[in-house]
Amino acid sequence: MAIRLLDVQRYLLHRNNAFQTTLSVDLSARATTISRLLKSTTCHSVRQITQYAPKKYAPANSKQLKSHPVSIRINEKEYSDHLHASREAYRAGWNGVQSVESGLPSRIRNIKRNPKFIDLEDVGTDPEPQDVAAEEFSARKGTDSAQGQEQTAQNSDPTSPVVAANPTSSYMPASLAEPSPSESSSESGSEPGIRRNAVGVQLLSPKLHKQLFPGKPKSEPSPTITAISLQHLKDNDLSPDGAAVLPEINFDLPPLQGNNIREHFQQIGKDIAEPYLSMSQQFAEGSLPKMPQTWCTSQPGWYRYDKDSGKGQPVEDLGEESLICFDVEVLYRLSPYPVMATAATPNAWYSWLSPAVFEKDTSPTSGIPSTLIPIAKSKPEAPRIIVGHNVGYDRSKVLEEYHVTRSGSRWMDTLALHVATKGITSVQRPAWLRRKKEKHQAKEHRSQSQSLINEFEGLEEDAEHSIGKDTDAMDTTRWEDVTSANALSEVARLHLKLKVDKSIRNEFGNPDITSAAQLQPDLQKLLQYCAKDVDVTHRVLQKILPLFLLSCPHPVSFAGALTMGNPFLPIDKSWKEYIKNADAKYRELEGGVKGVLWELAYKLKQQGRVEGDPWSEQLDWEPKTARWNDDFVYAEQLPKKDHAAEAETEDGIQSGKTDLRDAAPSLTTEAPLTPAVAHHHNEVHQQRPDSIEMETLDTAYDSTTNPRWLAQGASWLRGQSQTSKLGDILPMVLQVTYRSYPLVESREHRWIIAAPVSREDLTAEHGEPLTFKHPEDFRFAALSARYKFHRPAGARINSPFAKIRKSDWVAGLYSSPHGDLCTSLVAGSSREGHVDAIRQATQAFLGTGRVTVQGLVMDWQDADTKVTRKGRSVTTPKVQPVGRKIAVGNGTWPKWFWDLVPGGVNTLPPGELDLTVRKRVAPLLLRLRWKGYPLFYSREHGWLYRIPSAEALNNAQSSLKFTTFAESSDAKLVADTSGTYIKIPHAAGGDANVGNPLSKPFLRYVENGVLASAPAEAGRPDNGIAQAAADAMTMNAQCSYWISARERIIEQMDVYAQDIGTMGFDKTAETSENLGIILPRVITMGTVTRRAVEATWLTASNAKKNRVGSELKAMIRAPSGYAIVGADVDSEELWIASVMGDSQFGMHGATAIGWMTLEGTKATGTDLHSKTAKILNTTRDNAKIFNYSRIYGAGIKHAVQLLKQHNPNLADEEAERLAKNLYTATKGRKANLGRNQKQALPKNAIKSLWHGGSESYLFNTLESIATSPLPQTPALGCGVTDALKKVYLPENGPFGTDYLPSRINWVVQSSGVDYLHLLIIGMEYLIKKYDISARYMISLHDELRYLVDERDKYRAALALQIVNAWTRALLCYNLGIHDLPQGVTFFSAVDIDRYLRKEVDMTCVTPSQSIPLERGESLGIEGLLEITNGDLGPIKQQQTDASDATGEIELTDVTPPPDLTSALHENYLQVQAGKDGRAAIDYINRYNTRHASLDKTTTHNSTSSDIKRKIVK
Repeated sequence: MAIRLLDVQRYLLHRNNAFQTTLSVDLSARATTISRLLKSTTCHSVRQITQYAPKKYAPANSKQLKSHPVSIRINEKEYSDHLHASREAYRAGWNGVQSVESGLPSRIRNIKRNPKFIDLEDVGTDPEPQDVAAEEFSARKGTDSAQGQEQTAQNSDPTSPVVAANPTSSYMPASLAEPSPSESSSESGSEPGIRRNAVGVQLLSPKLHKQLFPGKPKSEPSPTITAISLQHLKDNDLSPDGAAVLPEINFDLPPLQGNNIREHFQQIGKDIAEPYLSMSQQFAEGSLPKMPQTWCTSQPGWYRYDKDSGKGQPVEDLGEESLICFDVEVLYRLSPYPVMATAATPNAWYSWLSPAVFEKDTSPTSGIPSTLIPIAKSKPEAPRIIVGHNVGYDRSKVLEEYHVTRSGSRWMDTLALHVATKGITSVQRPAWLRRKKEKHQAKEHRSQSQSLINEFEGLEEDAEHSIGKDTDAMDTTRWEDVTSANALSEVARLHLKLKVDKSIRNEFGNPDITSAAQLQPDLQKLLQYCAKDVDVTHRVLQKILPLFLLSCPHPVSFAGALTMGNPFLPIDKSWKEYIKNADAKYRELEGGVKGVLWELAYKLKQQGRVEGDPWSEQLDWEPKTARWNDDFVYAEQLPKKDHAAEAETEDGIQSGKTDLRDAAPSLTTEAPLTPAVAHHHNEVHQQRPDSIEMETLDTAYDSTTNPRWLAQGASWLRGQSQTSKLGDILPMVLQVTYRSYPLVESREHRWIIAAPVSREDLTAEHGEPLTFKHPEDFRFAALSARYKFHRPAGARINSPFAKIRKSDWVAGLYSSPHGDLCTSLVAGSSREGHVDAIRQATQAFLGTGRVTVQGLVMDWQDADTKVTRKGRSVTTPKVQPVGRKIAVGNGTWPKWFWDLVPGGVNTLPPGELDLTVRKRVAPLLLRLRWKGYPLFYSREHGWLYRIPSAEALNNAQSSLKFTTFAESSDAKLVADTSGTYIKIPHAAGGDANVGNPLSKPFLRYVENGVLASAPAEAGRPDNGIAQAAADAMTMNAQCSYWISARERIIEQMDVYAQDIGTMGFDKTAETSENLGIILPRVITMGTVTRRAVEATWLTASNAKKNRVGSELKAMIRAPSGYAIVGADVDSEELWIASVMGDSQFGMHGATAIGWMTLEGTKATGTDLHSKTAKILNTTRDNAKIFNYSRIYGAGIKHAVQLLKQHNPNLADEEAERLAKNLYTATKGRKANLGRNQKQALPKNAIKSLWHGGSESYLFNTLESIATSPLPQTPALGCGVTDALKKVYLPENGPFGTDYLPSRINWVVQSSGVDYLHLLIIGMEYLIKKYDISARYMISLHDELRYLVDERDKYRAALALQIVNAWTRALLCYNLGIHDLPQGVTFFSAVDIDRYLRKEVDMTCVTPSQSIPLERGESLGIEGLLEITNGDLGPIKQQQTDASDATGEIELTDVTPPPDLTSALHENYLQVQAGKDGRAAIDYINRYNTRHASLDKTTTHNSTSSDIKRKIVK
């Protein structure tokens, strides 16, 4: 019985917690070092093993695992059954056979659903450990077979409890066996059978190399080039002797579709792109029928309009149509579902109306759209091209897309096509807006001037137009004039010279619309607007598609973007629970933060100023007349921590540390009222009936002409000043709404919304329905049968007319039939100036407002007469309003506290404070310290911290920068001679002032203790203040993620199978698990680098244990019978960049950054991040940020800012010195030609050169691409947007106007997008060819995920590994390196999981999610080959091989690699490695002299596609 070491190793990786005392772990080794153990194909069942584990597989208590031997006994039969079941389960997956499960033990049957590896029993340390420790495994490589046989015999005692290993066991797959002598070669001669290049990098096994790079081998670099590389590595303290030894991988890959990897991707790209590419071109070349003049609006659903007569006929869907331009409109304030849509094809126009438009009943949900649009219900599998602008939004409204089986529709986004060809970067946007404004002003000036000339000379008005056009045509070469923003109106202006009127769009956001039926009078106008958008979008397609295919000509680019346009995310019942739990936890913590601050404020007010306390002494203790008498404050008005909730919350603040909170009154706890308040309480209750019927509220006082609300609130309507905000009737008179729900005023909760009780979807957004305890809110209780009440977005609103609500009015959250009046009031206009308008609104409300919910909560009793209530006549007494001053002598408050209780129109109810963490007083109440020193606020410098002068003298030579004061407003700080003040470092660096040390950028300082609350000093009472302050900061930090992401998460359109019939999942699971789908609204090419953009999922962070709601991604879950299969590309863009530098040598690892990327290790300090950390004296994790930002084009200034963020005490001079050292060591020094020399050079000349750094080769390569006239990515030959093309940028403009960092960033990140597109199209090809039941889910930048049938999960995982090898091979091939390093050929692991998460072992426990998720499965290439034997299964559909096709495959042009045989190129390599600036200048001159005669429109070798692009422009 043979025991596979692979099984032992995998078990240790996934189940190592079982060996807490007997497993040896070396966490510093690279992940790939694990495979050293796998080189030996068999092992004995008991042996001493050292595990080389990557950090992500390390057990939590790895510190306890210190070099103990492992003794393992394996149950032979169980092992055999397991291995057999694993393989049979795999085969059953693609054969559809499930009978293999019968007859196996239950724990073995489970392997098919969740494969586990052999169970090992820990039997303690073997007294006589069998041979070979881990370090000896590599030594056994290459030993003769006699030694192996001798080793086998040594352990073959049949009486031994361990089983001998058999090297020839049938359980050992050929894929992991040593290659035959005929396949083995050694380039370095160090290990027999191992292929290495001249710098020690291990390459592909001969078998894989022949499959990935067929044909005649490419010649090796010359000895001169090799010598330059070796010396360069030596100069950077790198040696080929440190290269790793990895096991060779040998198995049969699917055959290439062509003679080489380049032809292969050209062929399969075309295969996947068709028929959609041809259909798109056909659609762009054609035209649309004439738009109908009249639209059918008599019934819901689709209408088809004859292109000749324009007559409409109802149809079920778009039937056989395959070329569709489509647009959807939504009443977004009312529902995310569509209300109307229009579509156009070459054959006809179509329109669709939601059934909600025609609903006329009075139910609460009447008129609210809830129907998806059927486009291809009859034939969802038929190929279709559907075009739209931001079409991902339109796709989310289509019925067929909510199905586990992908429809035949592909969604083409004109917005994405525009961004890829004519888009602008974020740093260019301000300049583009300035240019747009300048052009608009110039046009107005011309128009005014022309009008004067015409008037003077008596010319016709038409004369203006010719002059305007001639003037515009004179200046069209600037990049601002050939690009635009992304809105359809801007894109149409650029491409079509067309002005699009989008004003009608505002009708769909009209806050007065509470039912889709209200649109009926305007349906013709609205459908016409929607149809015009369709027409404009098609016209844009006609212009933009040819430009995109010219800029990105490879079929993989087209097909990749098209495939990414069909993402989907499966969800279940946990989605709604997640939102509910996260929001509840957030509100609990938010209330806790506010409660703590209120308590601290009240406590400090009561305690008074504390002499010698640096925080209380900063406050203004000048006495001010109190705004209320504390005796008249309801006890319920003060917040209190919910101790019951605390007991149920695992991470709540421990009881016993809440003295201060226990002393505070509570909002939710009944408390005895003061005598005065109790008297008033009884008085009000005498007026209020014990119960009041709904009908009474509806019909009482119909004849009232002078209702009490009007008599008591008249001063509000006249605009007279008030001492309190309470009682403002104007918002109800003006019928103000929030998100279409009426606003009403509650004495207890202030302004709240009233919603029908049938609406069950408001809790997530607005919190739980409110209850009412205040005696004056009795009407709300009476209305509870019809309405439920919420705080708008969960917030306490003191006045909808407050200035801070202005942005909400602009955004349309608030609305009113008197919109103009409300807008003026919110802007600060006096009510006295609008008396007439308010009077008219009041008269209208008197006539119609009684039956509204706003009228029902108002007092309609006659102000002067008796009223009848329930058959009794009572006299209406005068009521003293609660919270108003009813007694003289409210006392005094300190001014700082008085400022927290605003007066006038912003008056708060008694007891409430306008106090949050955003208030300037909050850091003082929290007693904040920076590194142990108290915080002080300066009007001139923002937040500072103070150190004693004696310590300042000791720090005089340190990195601290002391603050000086120039303004008299900081007189107290100036007068302080015993202390010195230092600025808290701002995230932006430099001398920027910190406005709030509790804002998000400072959370990390809270977490690492740099920013903390001060404990009470000895001898001084604390009463829990310090603990309360610390708790407030912790709670604020926990809420940070949910605060920023909450709105986007809640607005996700989650559709469930039960609502639409079925989604193709198991019927039982659809019901029991409440399965659903979310369609992310992805813009497939949303940036100029062509990276995808999406507001929620593509920006989601990984789960963090101290962040509420950060478990978002884990809410995406595979339904029963499915698995989520995917992989993260290991350092994808770093490797792409480094191999570009290596291409100058034609050899992997030839440059320092290339060698560090491939062979550097953390343990030896030779990896890139460790090297950078050493230079900067920072952590390795911090160094990663510096490295990636540098490679993306960031300069020294950015590095200085990062240094200051990571080390706040670092002086600017020291930070700049460290940053310069880093850039000198990495990028090197730059040799530049003089200004006079540059002006005399041809356009194809080089003007500067990096030299002497570890990354000089890389940056010279990147800059040569970025600064060429027509830059191309090396993998797929994609071009850059016009906004970054050299021809449109200023030649010698001011610093920064050439946008070089953005252009370098484009080279790296756009190549990363090529990599992703290649992976996706490779997977599409293999899924189709081998009938793998898998569907693309989503790509999260460097993460790629598929939803796969459980039976096919291993085949899908193997397919991902194969595609990764293909993709890397293509990039190397196009760069002139016809080989691949073994260490990067395959993914380090492919994850097979039930959840969408970064790692399969993440528990995703957060404050809002306390249940750890079970771990998934993570398999490397060795593990997958063990299970699948390298076999993807039978071929379903025979693909067309290039060898069977007639003629040659037409290849997309890419920039050719450098000529390694050129003497000039050898000189180029030499000067880059050296530190001699003169030599670099000499090379520049030699190069420019030699290339002066070349075509001035190219930098190196011009391609035909380059010339075509130039002609088009």
